[in-house]
Amino acid sequence: MHNAMLDYKDKQTDGNCKRGIRLLKSLKEDADIQIDVSSYDICGLVYNCEDQKLKTHSYETEFQFLFRLLQFLRDLEKNAFFKVPSWFQIKLDFCFRQMD
Repeated sequence: MHNAMLDYKDKQTDGNCKRGIRLLKSLKEDADIQIDVSSYDICGLVYNCEDQKLKTHSYETEFQFLFRLLQFLRDLEKNAFFKVPSWFQIKLDFCFRQMD
């Protein structure tokens, strides 16, 4: 079921759902610090991003997609529209402090 839902979301976003997941997983693995977020959590975060934020238009660059994905993650940090367990919020806070 998990993979079927990701496949559907990926089709709705012109392949950018899985692209975003791969990007965040790569950033996690390449980080100089240990980021204690599971692959499943990363999939869940990107899956919950609005389709319009993940879609790209022909006139856009890859950087614009990346910017919208990072903006979504920053919005998660600032707003309570996406409820996450407190232990996960602690992980997000730590990751964003390392990015600044």
